Amino acid sequence: MMTPANLSESFFIQPNEIKTFHGTATVDEDISLLSVMPHCHLLGKAWEVYAVSPNQADTIPLISIPEWDFNWQGIYDFPSLKHIPAGYTMHAICTYDNTSDNPDNPNNPPQWTSWGDLTGDEMYVLFFQYVEYMEGDENITLSTADEDTRIVYQSDVLFPAWPNPARAGQEVTVSWHLNEPVEMTLELLDVRGRIVDTWLPMQSFPRGHHQHSFVLDALQSGTYFYRLTTADGLVRSHTVQVVD
Repeated sequence: MMTPANLSESFFIQPNEIKTFHGTATVDEDISLLSVMPHCHLLGKAWEVYAVSPNQADTIPLISIPEWDFNWQGIYDFPSLKHIPAGYTMHAICTYDNTSDNPDNPNNPPQWTSWGDLTGDEMYVLFFQYVEYMEGDENITLSTADEDTRIVYQSDVLFPAWPNPARAGQEVTVSWHLNEPVEMTLELLDVRGRIVDTWLPMQSFPRGHHQHSFVLDALQSGTYFYRLTTADGLVRSHTVQVVD
């Protein structure tokens, strides 16, 4: 995993700045890479990940996402195993847009931004899924040509709402990904577990990515939970903060 600890500078993004962070990590043993999972929030605009040999003569490209979207925080599987030899350096480059030209910027005007769990904060995280390398791993096929290998979710996913925090009466956007068609509902609850709003009554949704916007009607400031529940009992939830 790569985090701000892998950066050569502090993870701060000043207002009205487009900032690129470049992290590195050395691979200690021969590995076979199965997938990578980049993660950032609403200021994130681009990711590039690659590995470079110690003598700089060989570069192994892994992912390049020049127009990052907040909802693309899934696992990017490779069609076949990627052999990364010991001694290679992993490079992860992420660009953030903290200007008013970024329509997803949660702050208007832009504010100083750093690491944090809320959607209005930012993150720089890259996960690697790998196994110890064995001869011939690079010849193992993980997917067929007719499979979509660009982004894979291991299960149904409910994504963080944005903006978060939000004000009462403000509109928030919620998205989710379904691996199979399901019947589901989406509800808003207070901290005591009482339903304060039914955003979506029980209805059928096809597999794939979905996104809807909802108004936080007449709510007092505090912490609320939005909960996705399927007809077969699967539950996913996240918090949203309502502020004055």
